[in-house]
Amino acid sequence: MKTLLLKAPKETADDVDPYVDALRSADIDAEGLEVLSFRYINQELLREKVSHPESYSGFVFTSPRGVVAVSQCLDGKTFDKFSWSALQSYVVGEGTARVVWEKLGLTCVGQETGSAQQLAQFICRDVKSRKKKPLLFPSAELKQNVLHNTLKEAGILTDVVTSYNTVPHPQLNLFLEEKFISDLSRPDALIFFSPSGVNAVLPHLTSIGVNSESLKMIAIGPTTEAALKERGLPVFATAAHPSPSGLVQAIKAALAQCK
Repeated sequence: MKTLLLKAPKETADDVDPYVDALRSADIDAEGLEVLSFRYINQELLREKVSHPESYSGFVFTSPRGVVAVSQCLDGKTFDKFSWSALQSYVVGEGTARVVWEKLGLTCVGQETGSAQQLAQFICRDVKSRKKKPLLFPSAELKQNVLHNTLKEAGILTDVVTSYNTVPHPQLNLFLEEKFISDLSRPDALIFFSPSGVNAVLPHLTSIGVNSESLKMIAIGPTTEAALKERGLPVFATAAHPSPSGLVQAIKAALAQCK
């Protein structure tokens, strides 16, 4: 099975994509494709908040982009790593934890969670006190925030700063055309890493004459799975954990059921 990983631009300095590497090591043909671009916003506001760790009980990061927003907002100013490392940093997924360490030098908890909802539940179990200092949450520009609302109901405060926009890559149509132009390059399965990726890619597939229902759809987690199902597409496999090993396990299990 030839898989195409529809991802955001890499946020780490690693030469090898760990997801592509894991799939290839499992004898699954895999190739990555950048399908999204990001625009970082409210940098001055975020910088002001990051400069006052004494006002917070820690960070919440649900994607690598939130981490990059913090890194970029510093604009050459010194990051108070000592003060922030004394607080807790919560993250969704191993990839986000890796970027937090590389960009900010902080260790994290919660990386085994696979969605914002699961991370919220983790935080509710982990946080011992309520109505204290908030968690600083650099967030995407979203219509609703499940994590913030869940924590609020549990009496855990978050200071949400809308820090980045997600848009389709400007050359996405061309990139996809190149992958579907011949049977040799055409993938059998598409692996989605976010609802934003689903919303970006599917209209372009239609515009270049590709029938989405002819492809196996694979999701990195339940939120992405839901985005695919909302568009009426069956989901071939969903990773139980948003990690390279979790993705490999999900695909292998789905392939085994097909035999």
